[in-house]
Amino acid sequence: MRLRLKRLERLAKQGGVVIKTMDGRMEKFSEMAPLALFGLEVDEERAAYTGIPAEERTTPQQSEALRLRQLLKDATPESRAAYEEQYREFFEIVEVLRCSRDEIGTS
Repeated sequence: MRLRLKRLERLAKQGGVVIKTMDGRMEKFSEMAPLALFGLEVDEERAAYTGIPAEERTTPQQSEALRLRQLLKDATPESRAAYEEQYREFFEIVEVLRCSRDEIGTS
């Protein structure tokens, strides 16, 4: 187990994202997973704004983005904070879209 953790940490330093979960698991994602998750969330916000469902995609990137989102829900506070810090701009853009949609929806 210790060797696996060290290997994952080494891989993370080479590129990609490693998420540690509350139950002690660690999972590595590609460098593109955060961008795929961002794209998914932007599509969901656009769908919520227009009322037109987002196009369902079943690409490997989409699957990885969904898996990343689920693991972030189960991540340790430290792991989630590190992810949010690294990809802060993505979170800020999605939040702006969400707030804009909420303001337009209540106007």
